Amino acid sequence: MVMDYVKLGERYGQLSNAHDLDGIRKMIAPNEKSTIIYGLSGTDTIIDGMKQFRKKYPRVTWIFPKGFIHVKSPTSQDKEDTTTLTRIEFFFRRYWVDPNGTKQQTFMCTATEYIDFTPDGLIQHIGYITHPSQPQPVTDYPTNMEDHNKHEAKPHDDDEEDGDNGNCPQQQQQYLSQQQHNKRILDFLDGHHVHDNKIKYETIHHKETLTSEESAHVRGVPLKTGGKALLLKVPGSSGGNDNDNPTFSLFVMSASCQLNSKCIKKELKVTKKNGGIRFATKEELQTITNGLVPGSVPPFGKPIFNNIKELYVDTSILENEMIAFNAGSLTDSVLMSVQDYVRISNPTKIFTFSK
Repeated sequence: MVMDYVKLGERYGQLSNAHDLDGIRKMIAPNEKSTIIYGLSGTDTIIDGMKQFRKKYPRVTWIFPKGFIHVKSPTSQDKEDTTTLTRIEFFFRRYWVDPNGTKQQTFMCTATEYIDFTPDGLIQHIGYITHPSQPQPVTDYPTNMEDHNKHEAKPHDDDEEDGDNGNCPQQQQQYLSQQQHNKRILDFLDGHHVHDNKIKYETIHHKETLTSEESAHVRGVPLKTGGKALLLKVPGSSGGNDNDNPTFSLFVMSASCQLNSKCIKKELKVTKKNGGIRFATKEELQTITNGLVPGSVPPFGKPIFNNIKELYVDTSILENEMIAFNAGSLTDSVLMSVQDYVRISNPTKIFTFSK
């Protein structure tokens, strides 16, 4: 029988969310010397550590947005044990309710872990690839975890069914909330983090900000570090006028700069005859991005927002080592390196359109 290690990883996640420590015990390899989980060895010691954690945090749950991935087969950490192991990696968000708080505040952190399975499908090692991030307060504690993780495991399929993939919603469909948009942005970044460990970012939860200056202040970074994303109507691919073939593209520049429309017109060969350029209205912005409000637009185009035709990045972004931006929410920001940002955003073109 061929062992399905990915399903075994999913099983471990299900047992963790069910707080079924007896079930987890049955999955652990009995080798007291070689089996090491979170730095603990010996099945009884490991299970006791898990009990203590759940005693401290009785309301705790995990979400696995990108599922479980078979990455490589390491050898046993015990030099005397030549067992070939199979490694599964997974990114998770852990949610818990502060048991000591009077307001029952929910917190969230993220991390990436690995599980090493023996050939007979038992767990020999569990450890961190990236350690848990700083806890961030969140609005709600997740419910109906089985359905939630199924949705997360296949984001593109589910998005196509319910219209949450950044396409224009149907007329009677409600827009996504800022919290839902923020989650989609983090899922996009997490996907690159799992498949490319060089991609790192920091999340910052803060009070609502309405200007670039306010955002820079609460983030604790210079204004020039901010990535200002502007949605503009530019001539369509058929060269039609403003009404014939409206095409919206995103232009990203440093928050300390102003837009130089003349540079865009020159670079994209824009004239009044082929429609000119203009800012998207608030209603157009909401329709194209499925509900984003001004100030919350992240500096990404496809595949997050399929109705944004092109992504253009100004050279002012490259003058900084880091870029900070609102991640689909007026109360949540992301800070990451410019090098990583350019790599994963894959802009159509980088040129100067600021002043």
